Amino acid sequence: MQLKETEVLLREMFAIDGRLLDAERIKAWHNAIGFMPLDVAQESLRIARRDEKLGYLEPKHIIAKAREAAMELDRQQGNKEAQQMSDYKGVPCPKCKHNKSLLSCDDCCRSLWRFHQKHEHLKHGDEFCDEYLRKELLA
Repeated sequence: MQLKETEVLLREMFAIDGRLLDAERIKAWHNAIGFMPLDVAQESLRIARRDEKLGYLEPKHIIAKAREAAMELDRQQGNKEAQQMSDYKGVPCPKCKHNKSLLSCDDCCRSLWRFHQKHEHLKHGDEFCDEYLRKELLA
């Protein structure tokens, strides 16, 4: 965390408990918790604020809650990624000339494989196979 980020954290913290913010306090807190990323420190502060046993927050309280805060941020990130994946809409498999899903039609797959074996341009598919597929096999 940079010194400016420590100041951002302390402004958030001191806004509630009324402490005065000065350069010496910023430097002292930075020396104690400066190793921590800002987002983890802010989440740690929020968790510590919810702990009814803690009244006057000190650097040791922020450090003590850092692991829990990092895990919570990871959970939030995982939930966000899961939501993005659930919003993903795939593209349906194209239909072949037999009106079946192209990948489930054995005749079309066999035909494409035979065509591919004739010219063996690349190991797995190429522009010739793609052209053949579009002209001969798709509905």
